[in-house]
Amino acid sequence: MRTLRSSLSSFIVLLAACASTQTRPAINAERDVSGKILTRLQAVAERFYNKDPLAYTELLAEDVTYFAPITPGRVEGRGAVRALFAPFQGKVSVPRFEILNPKLQLHGDIGILTYNLNEYGTNGAVATRWNSTEVYRQFGDKWQVVHAHWSQIPKTQ
Repeated sequence: MRTLRSSLSSFIVLLAACASTQTRPAINAERDVSGKILTRLQAVAERFYNKDPLAYTELLAEDVTYFAPITPGRVEGRGAVRALFAPFQGKVSVPRFEILNPKLQLHGDIGILTYNLNEYGTNGAVATRWNSTEVYRQFGDKWQVVHAHWSQIPKTQ
């Protein structure tokens, strides 16, 4: 009985050690990918809100699908999203924005990024609030959006 307990205890300690060593690299990888994606997203958003909405399409995979309140249905393909944004080129100007509560869930070469976005008006108050879901896929060393879904948060919330 003592040998069984000893063996069982050793097995549990070994299992815990294996789990913790495998978890740390996964957590570090998720942080690294999250940092890369968020840094790129921030840079693109700065350009987007400074009269270059086509900058967002640089994040998109060729076969992206896209939903937003300005679309009657699903938009398919980077070219179609570019065509959707083209009329706004040189016209979008938001003095300040914030990417809030970003969370990346990494599943192999797929990453699901959810976040809130606040757009501020010239008076300094929040003008528009958004919920965003972007599904990223790794293509070589680059992460690209394969699906994006935007919804506006009603002003009452």
